[in-house]
Amino acid sequence: MKPSERTIIIAFLAALAQLDAPLPENVKEKLQAISKDLANQIDQLHDLARSNPQIEQLYQTARQALLNPATTRNKGPRPIVNATAENRTTEIPNTSVAIEDQELLATITKVFNDPEPVKAAQSLDVINELLPLIRIA
Repeated sequence: MKPSERTIIIAFLAALAQLDAPLPENVKEKLQAISKDLANQIDQLHDLARSNPQIEQLYQTARQALLNPATTRNKGPRPIVNATAENRTTEIPNTSVAIEDQELLATITKVFNDPEPVKAAQSLDVINELLPLIRIA
């Protein structure tokens, strides 16, 4: 899988996880259709995100944060430093690389075929780790 395809998938999952309302039935049907041949239809996933006003802004923000992580500004208080924190690495793990291609395809297929894709995306640990980095201000 190409890095750009991984970015599309993870950005779409992140956008789904940030939605407050369930998806319309026609979007759920499109997701299920895409999931049947996801490896060859990732571009359609990008097009779906761009054409759906409910998802578009969240998707674009997540995608840009994944493409340019250094441009994402983290606003917030600095953490209180303790001994445990001093011994940890300060590097942020590259989640895009940490997920194997087959695992990512299986995960997104499961989410797209769930009756409530938004809730399924919100329950993913990997996406929950990414959200603080890409949340819209």
